[in-house]
Amino acid sequence: MALILRMVAGFGTFPDGRLRAGPFDVPGPGRLYQQMDRFGLRPGASGTVGMVSETAEGIMLSATGEGVFGYMLDTEALEASRTDLEDFLIATIRPGRRWSMAGHWCPDPDRMIRSEAIAWHDGMEVFWQETREILHRDGRLETISRSRPAIISQAPRHRMA
Repeated sequence: MALILRMVAGFGTFPDGRLRAGPFDVPGPGRLYQQMDRFGLRPGASGTVGMVSETAEGIMLSATGEGVFGYMLDTEALEASRTDLEDFLIATIRPGRRWSMAGHWCPDPDRMIRSEAIAWHDGMEVFWQETREILHRDGRLETISRSRPAIISQAPRHRMA
């Protein structure tokens, strides 16, 4: 089988957003949808289609397109509140697991906003760390925010039924 590379819209094309998150410890895509709905989370603005895949580690969520910003949105298409996202993670991350969310979007042809968040559950606590950067067309990288690992929960507040 030959390797085929196909040019797709990239850095210079905007709006262009991508998001990849997981793994989620839920029994199938339907339960992931229910948990996202429970906490008012969306992978993108109205009309965005989220794609899921089942892996050995759990469910992975992907989204791409104009309404995707590289982070979860709420039902009003604004960046989801940290509290809702934390509660969602506590409900969907299994003890001993690491979860990540990474993505980007281009507000204009010369800048790409990159976001990355990592959470892990050590069996007792859930930790959270995130970074947001601007990548400029000329290669400059500007850090918008970078958090240190922080405990977001010491006891599960919400677990799947």
